[in-house]
Amino acid sequence: MRNFNKRAWVLRALCAGFVVGLFCLFASPAYAVDNPDSITIGDSYVFRDVLEDGDWLVFVRYDVNYGSVPDDYASECFYMALLDGDGDVLGGTHFQRELEYYQHNIRSIYLTASQVTEASLTWESEYKLRVSGFASKFDPLVEGTNMKTTTLTSSNYYEGSELGGVMLSQAQILEDDWGITLLTNGLLNVTGQAYFVEAVPDLASMDSSIFSTAIAQMEVDDTYLDMDTEYSDALVDNKGPILGGAIEDLAGTFRVSETWASIWLVAMLSLTFSGIVFAATKDTGMAMMVGVPIAVGAAYMGIGGTDMFATVASIAIVAAVLFGIHFILGRFAA
Repeated sequence: MRNFNKRAWVLRALCAGFVVGLFCLFASPAYAVDNPDSITIGDSYVFRDVLEDGDWLVFVRYDVNYGSVPDDYASECFYMALLDGDGDVLGGTHFQRELEYYQHNIRSIYLTASQVTEASLTWESEYKLRVSGFASKFDPLVEGTNMKTTTLTSSNYYEGSELGGVMLSQAQILEDDWGITLLTNGLLNVTGQAYFVEAVPDLASMDSSIFSTAIAQMEVDDTYLDMDTEYSDALVDNKGPILGGAIEDLAGTFRVSETWASIWLVAMLSLTFSGIVFAATKDTGMAMMVGVPIAVGAAYMGIGGTDMFATVASIAIVAAVLFGIHFILGRFAA
């Protein structure tokens, strides 16, 4: 009895410890990220009419500076947001976007024309742009410590036609700071394109002229493209006006091209006669070979024109190959 009570006491103690541990785990705040050494906003811009009339692109160059980068992803810890003049969050998740990287980098928010209209945003108004840590990661949020807010003025607003020049200027700033070549001959190279398209999705559609591209023109020998169709065109006269009219009527009835009507006609003829031959001989090889003279005859009569001439020739070749396979396998099986 004593051993049983001891084991029961140990079991209850372990259960109690487990419950307390769970309570501490879920009840304790999830603050696990140190404040950055500094947090600043370099340049900020608002462009309009970049993809459609009335849309906005909010762009920021920021620096969430850490001497030792946290293990948590930047997207889990920091974000940029467009706020109203009082610093209150505008309604809708589209006014906020997580940062992708710590340190010196760029990010943007794109607002469609309908989103701009729904929020009653006014061009050149003194909205606020903020780069901040999430409240779930930092306690407390302090301006200048883990949050930076700037007020937009009329000088921050640009027309969409000026987007490309500003992006190239920003690329030059980042290139000088990072020591990475982002520009080639004054345009975004492959590396620069990767960074800027990640920060500004659809940038290539907004202004493709800022990307450095290499286009190689392949030389094509067009000798083989100049095919002589005189013979195949002459075969069209062989089908005569009656058959030709019937094919045209068939194509008109089913609203398809004359070529497709011809293919259907030849296929039906091949299946019909192949069925008759197979019923009489019980030989699949012979049944398949019936399609060859029908295809050749259709080609000779120019049914379907030049396109059909090539099609029926292919049918004849395929039928001959299938017959050969059937013949050889039949002999080995025997």
